[in-house]
Amino acid sequence: SEYAHDGRIVPRESPIPDLDVHRKMRLILDAIARTGDAGIGPDALAGETWGPGVKDRRKDLHSYICKLRKALAGAFEGRYRIVFRDRRYRLLDTGEGSPGTAEKPPGRQARKQDRE
Repeated sequence: SEYAHDGRIVPRESPIPDLDVHRKMRLILDAIARTGDAGIGPDALAGETWGPGVKDRRKDLHSYICKLRKALAGAFEGRYRIVFRDRRYRLLDTGEGSPGTAEKPPGRQARKQDRE
């Protein structure tokens, strides 16, 4: 379990094992993972992370997503990827790579497509 932005305890439902990241990053990762194939839009994700009625946090959200992508690539060598498609964030489990493998993370073109 973990504490949400308003202090309530929420279950950890992320399929990602413990990843040493900032608390807000963990909330974002868990929210994305929890939504599965449906994904979650930036406004809903910001609301879950900072609470309802927050000001525009898209820049903050984008910064945390970039850091999460790097953390996932470093810890799991390409197995998990956060993609942004159809205006929604999704967590993909490629089933490839794991800690200790030598697989290269996706190239620049693949990362660009994931952000579009």
